[in-house]
Amino acid sequence: MASTTAPAAGKTTAIAPAQLHTFHKNPRQGDIPAIMASLRRHTQYKPITGNIGTHTGRPLEILAGNHTLLAFRALAEAEPEDK
Repeated sequence: MASTTAPAAGKTTAIAPAQLHTFHKNPRQGDIPAIMASLRRHTQYKPITGNIGTHTGRPLEILAGNHTLLAFRALAEAEPEDK
């Protein structure tokens, strides 16, 4: 279950995907359907890394894993009954 408390610097914290924001200057174009297929088959190995916003003023912004987040959101929409 995702945490409802504010994340702390340097700590691993579970955050609901709906609360996260993609990096505002992400230049990459990920293959969301391919990432969705990988998540279905293998689950997730690498955590999504985010910024708590201490210095940027943009809390819960993704630093690594923008397209994984978008794939999670697409999976949740396509398969709402699947955990």
